[in-house]
Amino acid sequence: MFCKRKVLIFVATISLFGISMLNAKDVVAKTKPTYASDILMNSYRFIDSLKHFEIEADSISDDLYRNRVVTQWSHKIDIEVQRPSKLYVDISGDVKNQEIYLNSSTFTIYSKKYNMYGELKAKDSIDDTLDMLFDNYDIKAPLANLLYSDIEKRLKPKSKGYYFGLVKLDGVLCDYIGFSNRYREFQVWIEHTKTPLIRKFIIIDKTTKYRLRSQSVIKWNLNPFSFFDSFKFTPPSKSIKIDILPLKD
Repeated sequence: MFCKRKVLIFVATISLFGISMLNAKDVVAKTKPTYASDILMNSYRFIDSLKHFEIEADSISDDLYRNRVVTQWSHKIDIEVQRPSKLYVDISGDVKNQEIYLNSSTFTIYSKKYNMYGELKAKDSIDDTLDMLFDNYDIKAPLANLLYSDIEKRLKPKSKGYYFGLVKLDGVLCDYIGFSNRYREFQVWIEHTKTPLIRKFIIIDKTTKYRLRSQSVIKWNLNPFSFFDSFKFTPPSKSIKIDILPLKD
């Protein structure tokens, strides 16, 4: 609930996202002068330091149908990471239904819809394998930026940042910050704790009048009990193996 005192933290904007506002006393006590880029880079450094983790994300993305109508698609994404070279991604939703496996030397992508899979020789790390997939095969992993071990170097803020204040997201105190340039707007909620994890982000495309956006709400598990055989792909019954061709082919 809102305090009776005035709360100068973009109340209208935050109300749109359904986030509970701290009362004015808490904001004064826990907010200190800082830069949005410092908060973001601190989060990147912390994520870079993690050796293993699990992510559950609910993502919603806009798309433009025939350049006339904005459509919206939802996906649930489960990710398991064991650095440096093991990764599992399960995507289920309106458009994509597939699994991605990286088990040290082998990368596998499996279509649950068509019961087909393809395999490639992987690089020595998650970072290098993702780069290879993006550059040569146009294969993109969801939430890929959070999977790299050097996000701090790859994603240094290049636009002016804004600090909106402290808010609660799902009961967790978060720093709410944003960045904007002529092409896109990036809003992000980062835990205001000893584990500064990204809990939510919104990306808005400013290059068209439709201002398409994508949003992800993220839950983290930093102490998974066991990964079991999550990173090893076993072909399902009657599945078909197909070739994965590079872009030039």
